[in-house]
Amino acid sequence: MPPDVAGAVSGFARALVGAARARQLYSVEHPAAAQALGRLRAAVEVLAASHDVQIGVSPDTLFVNGEPLGSNRLIAEAAGYLHEHDILGLRVISVPSFPQLSEFLQLLSSDVEELRRRGGPAACWGASGYVCIEVDQLDYGALLSASSESAAGGGRTAPGSSSQSRAVKKPAAPVRDAVWQALVRSLSAGATALQESIRYRLREIAQSVDGIEALTNDLVGAQRPDGGPNQRAAQAAAVLFAYDRLVRQIESMAPEFLPDTLRNIATAASRLDPDLLMQTVCDSAESGVGADVTRAIGGWFDDGAIAQLLARSMGAEGRATARMAAALSTLAPDPDRQRRVLRLARTIAPAPGGLEASDVGTAWQSLQQMLDAGNDSLFTSAEYAHALHEAELRSHRLRLQAPEHLAAWLASVSSDSMRSLSVTLLLDLFTVEDSPTAISDAVLDLAAAAEELLSAGDIAEADRIFKALDPAGLAGDPVRAPAARRALGLLARSAAVAELARAARDLAASEVEWLRRCCTLLGPGVLDTVVPVFAALPAGPGRDRVGSVISRFGPRAIEALKPLVASPEWPLCRAAMQVIARTGGPAAVEVLQPFTRGTDALRAREAVALLAELDEESADRALANLLMTGTAAERAMTVDALVACQDSRSSELIATAVGALNPFGRDINLALQMLGALQRLGDNRAVEVLAGLAEAADWRHPRRTLRVKRAAIEALATLRGAEAERALETTAARGDWLTRRLARKARRQGD
Repeated sequence: MPPDVAGAVSGFARALVGAARARQLYSVEHPAAAQALGRLRAAVEVLAASHDVQIGVSPDTLFVNGEPLGSNRLIAEAAGYLHEHDILGLRVISVPSFPQLSEFLQLLSSDVEELRRRGGPAACWGASGYVCIEVDQLDYGALLSASSESAAGGGRTAPGSSSQSRAVKKPAAPVRDAVWQALVRSLSAGATALQESIRYRLREIAQSVDGIEALTNDLVGAQRPDGGPNQRAAQAAAVLFAYDRLVRQIESMAPEFLPDTLRNIATAASRLDPDLLMQTVCDSAESGVGADVTRAIGGWFDDGAIAQLLARSMGAEGRATARMAAALSTLAPDPDRQRRVLRLARTIAPAPGGLEASDVGTAWQSLQQMLDAGNDSLFTSAEYAHALHEAELRSHRLRLQAPEHLAAWLASVSSDSMRSLSVTLLLDLFTVEDSPTAISDAVLDLAAAAEELLSAGDIAEADRIFKALDPAGLAGDPVRAPAARRALGLLARSAAVAELARAARDLAASEVEWLRRCCTLLGPGVLDTVVPVFAALPAGPGRDRVGSVISRFGPRAIEALKPLVASPEWPLCRAAMQVIARTGGPAAVEVLQPFTRGTDALRAREAVALLAELDEESADRALANLLMTGTAAERAMTVDALVACQDSRSSELIATAVGALNPFGRDINLALQMLGALQRLGDNRAVEVLAGLAEAADWRHPRRTLRVKRAAIEALATLRGAEAERALETTAARGDWLTRRLARKARRQGD
């Protein structure tokens, strides 16, 4: 299948499991549940983009258009989760809204039995009227027919009810339906909290030797199919756990059936592989788990069967072990029976197989001594003996539970956990040390740790160190505050900060904000690190983000950027000019103003636009001076740049400049350009200047007068507002004949 399709379905499986867990742990309004729902919707969006994708569901994996997706823990968990809710397949038709997706999760969080009584997941989802997700369901009525029959016979009565003593109908053969598969998965995972349907199925299985045998065979087959070195131990632990769960379930639901259940378990155990059974008995003897089951097995086995198990174990081990002695003591608690079994086992034991006869005899003799060992209770207190026995049992139980808890144990010693622990220890040392020398050493260690964390991308842990080194929080500490500033100075020039700045384009918005705060905390010394990174980055979001970091340092940032402004590379020069303008202040005007009168048109135009954006009085003076005293080309360029930037002060600057021109003489072209600019800007602050030019005249130059009047009146007519209307009306009423004519024409066209 295409890799993008496989990735989309895998992402959907991971997000579905995460959202389902969040729904179980948190309320719908909790932020964690909302975030999990958002991740699921993002995964559904990716899946919806891959058209015609049909997701099939089996108990162990997912299928994409008939092809298996592969097997890992999350995919298997998602498949099992959907399969337990009778879902056979899914298809995303369109991207659901958040309320629709929340309702879909609520459907999957419903009780399975209640869901089936309502017609199944497809029927319930179809009743909602949503067509964004298509659901196919299993034929749950046929799958649960055996359970329904047993319920009709009294198998599903509540504990303690009057009908609970009625016998449960034994199935002719185990039905490997959805409930059976869920049972196998639950027992393989060591689950102790089981669904109601699984608990009743366990009760049914306990009444059948064939059912118990089939269950243990499936559990054995599910443990480490790769044939790893611990396969047999995992299989024995699974069998022992299944036996124990069967007994506990019958004890809680129908204790009157317990003797029959123990007898059925013993019969089924006799059909197990002898080596696996001996391993199971040894595990029970060491851990105490399922002790009543293994004692029952020993009670139902005759001496010959136990001797066969012991002989095979001795042949495999080649020596006597404490596990072997404990297993024999469990199966045959009576000392006389133990001696009989030992004598019988020695006679039927296999050939030595490389061992000397004397060694074999010594092994049997050692086993006898272990069984006959004296009681040391006379030499220890009862409390100590009890505590020692409990500790031994806990250690063996822990060994049996190791596969279940291994992931959590490994996570506790993962690199992330160790980094967090290291940071905690270093921060504690920095807090509790009193010696100035020790404090100096501690801050150096913190600086090194922060650099490593930044290199690893662990911003959350690095933030803990930066907060601890913040001089604002250490202002009252005359020893730690200077030491923290020295550490921040080292970090400001570190390669890790430079690398983080280079990756600014790929950071999330929250991480970029943290980078700004972090660099501000490091101080102006960080400019020596980030300015070269800014110069090396290509134009785009990454350079813009680093520029926003630099602009926070005011005049120091402008001084650091001056060499870049002189760069012959126009993109780099422009980026540096923009950061300087973003920094603001008189120093920014001082750097940008010389470019306005340069010969480079690109730099001059950019400088004018940036000065217009600066809210500085000195910037306004520089632009006004350029409009009044610059060359014709410089003034024309300035007008175009002011119109392009659409700044609120552009109209005022141009209006002031046009009022100082000789519009009927040599400045007529520039005056007409400025009047056109005022018309495009449409700012009412130019009303007074436009009205004055509309009434002005120079009859020595009638054509120039006509052009200027027409341009001024047209600009005045485009303005909106009462002030502009009054000015145009006054001009049409009291101006000269040419002015009145042009003003009336403009008003008629406006109407």
